[in-house]
Amino acid sequence: MKTTKSSRHVGLIVLIMLSLVTAIIPTGAGAQGMQTCEDFGSPDIAQTILEVDPSLAEFLDPDGNGIACDHENDSTEDRAGNPKDDRRDEPTGDGDDYFADIEVEVDSVIATFNRYAEIDATFSDASEAEQQDMIVEIEEIAAFWSVYPDAAAEYEAPAGFEDVDGAYLDFAEAVGDTGNAWLIWWNTPAGDRNADVAFNDFVDAYDLAWDEADIVLSMVRDEAGGASDPKDIPTGEGDAYIVDIQGELDLLTEQVDRFLEISGLGADASDDDVDELNRIAAEWADYPEVASAYAAPDDFEVIEDAYLDLADSIGDAGELWEAYWAIPAANDEEEAVALDAFEDAFNDAQNHVDEVQELLDDAGGSDGPTDEPADDPSGDADAYLAAVSEHADGLNRDLMFFEAPTEEELDRYFTDFSEAPEVAASLDVPAGYEEIQDAYVLFTEQVALIPGLYDEWVEAGQSESLDDPALSTLLLAFTEATNLYETLAAIIEEFESGAASDTDVPTASDDPYLAYVRETVDSLNAELDTFLEMMMPTNPSDPGEMEQILTNWLATPNAIMDLDVPADHADIQEAFEDYTVELANAAQYYVEWREAGEGDGRAPAFNNLMDSFEDAQEHYAALDSMLTEAGA
Repeated sequence: MKTTKSSRHVGLIVLIMLSLVTAIIPTGAGAQGMQTCEDFGSPDIAQTILEVDPSLAEFLDPDGNGIACDHENDSTEDRAGNPKDDRRDEPTGDGDDYFADIEVEVDSVIATFNRYAEIDATFSDASEAEQQDMIVEIEEIAAFWSVYPDAAAEYEAPAGFEDVDGAYLDFAEAVGDTGNAWLIWWNTPAGDRNADVAFNDFVDAYDLAWDEADIVLSMVRDEAGGASDPKDIPTGEGDAYIVDIQGELDLLTEQVDRFLEISGLGADASDDDVDELNRIAAEWADYPEVASAYAAPDDFEVIEDAYLDLADSIGDAGELWEAYWAIPAANDEEEAVALDAFEDAFNDAQNHVDEVQELLDDAGGSDGPTDEPADDPSGDADAYLAAVSEHADGLNRDLMFFEAPTEEELDRYFTDFSEAPEVAASLDVPAGYEEIQDAYVLFTEQVALIPGLYDEWVEAGQSESLDDPALSTLLLAFTEATNLYETLAAIIEEFESGAASDTDVPTASDDPYLAYVRETVDSLNAELDTFLEMMMPTNPSDPGEMEQILTNWLATPNAIMDLDVPADHADIQEAFEDYTVELANAAQYYVEWREAGEGDGRAPAFNNLMDSFEDAQEHYAALDSMLTEAGA
């Protein structure tokens, strides 16, 4: 979960440190050695740096009049290309126009944030000449940020819009602080003990500016009527009330599922994903107001009370997420506390969803996606799928939220994990659903291993080094459990879509290409399962067998390139090639990890290996689905 938050600027932190510090300025953390107006590229940049660091007046303002570089007669230089000049028309002061102006302003600043991140991410691959151009552009962007509060002050909000105006000025101040912090860091010598402090100040300011941007845009769009109400006005009649609340419950359930889906992406989440995550949380924070608009008719007070309790808990979850998100990324301890509080509220909201759904069902409401499965499926296919999905989704949610748990949470997690195989074994499996049950049992058995492995890690001293066998074994167990969950989810999805129906599945007995692909991918996937098991230090391993598997993975991509592929199976061949290439990547990463020894490269190699294994499992699940649909 924490990774998702930092994905917005993880490239910023890592690549700035690696690219800007080492590649741009081998001997300094900032603009050490840049001492004349020509060095700074433009008088605007020089003026901003002079204001931030007056000690450079000797070089930038020798005449002492407070204006940088006017002694070199370059103050009349055409500055039309500077980002801060001629950016917009004058504000109108009218409400709708004011909102439009502010939204354009914030979006324009966000564009510079994105451009900064783009430069940062591509800097190390650029030529030397391109790098110099990038440096100048970054300096101009930082100078633009530094003076932005002055530009924002030109906007006068109409009466009644003071809240938006205050939020916009807070945003502008945060942008200015970001620019000043960057320029201070840029001008700090590499050996200076304050260099790290300056850099951290910049990252914190950058984070805060993003947060303030989200706040302003949310307020502008809400005030301007851009946000749509998710419901019609409730009627207050009994049946209509139940329908309305069921609709709200379904909406919340969809949002929860989407929230978990994005959270599960971790560092792979895009900026759009992160924005969506925060929009969902913002809607949750305001949800108690939405719920209060529904007036329950007589005799529906129990449902109303349960629904309002749900609204309060989902509102708490939204507010706690926003509080967590606002914490500077460097403050790990405070983040952990905030994340724990959010998870508690989130789990409480889930419980209230179930409670409200049960009350609606008893009152004759429509069946929604949050319906409780029957206690005893008794062979009924729909009830069986619902029971498996609910249990597996709950376990996977616990896996995702398993970070610095409290003792109470740890007890609950481990109880659920340990009892999971018994729950799976207690279900009646309908005929034809054995494949789901097999995948379900494998997943629960893997989850049940985690409590014991966690205890072994604690007893071994809770080392955070990936060289520690206890930790690496625990991480592998989590990774394998996640992979098995994804496999199970893919199989369930196939069954729910009808792809696994005996009457719908075509036969591939006369298609040698499909038969070959199916046999090969199943064999490769079995090898992957075997390899992962042998990697765990607690399991016996056969070095010879592992080498044979690695050799096979490396050779397979070339071996399948010359297949005679039927025209209607081109998509399967493409997916087949992607899967084998990912396994070959995993083989290479494993060799790198094994050969890294105790050096600094061991941890990155291990992370690459785990990511590659996970990607391979995803490729297999997609390919398996395609083959099943084709009848293989």
